[in-house]
Amino acid sequence: MAPLGLELTPRLIVQLRRNWTDEMRSAELYRRLAHNLPEGEPRRVLSEMSGQEVRHADHWRLRIEELGGSVPHLRMGMRERVLPLMARFAGLPSVIVLIESGGGTGTT
Repeated sequence: MAPLGLELTPRLIVQLRRNWTDEMRSAELYRRLAHNLPEGEPRRVLSEMSGQEVRHADHWRLRIEELGGSVPHLRMGMRERVLPLMARFAGLPSVIVLIESGGGTGTT
């Protein structure tokens, strides 16, 4: 029987890879939302949030690599594609409400 840590490592890497993907997708969503805005406070805040998500993802990447894994190929989901389009037509406040309520979540 393998030591407990070795048995958990593959499952842990799977979860950490999920965490990394979620952070990177959120970073991309915030980046795309910011890109559609004119210069100003909302754009600055969204850009800052994107950077914070990338830093969070870097934390997970380091942990994955410490365990002998690698980060997956990143594919954007529908959320990262559709919500910025919705923001263009319905306005950023509507999309922020969706994100905060969990309505803008989900995996593809």
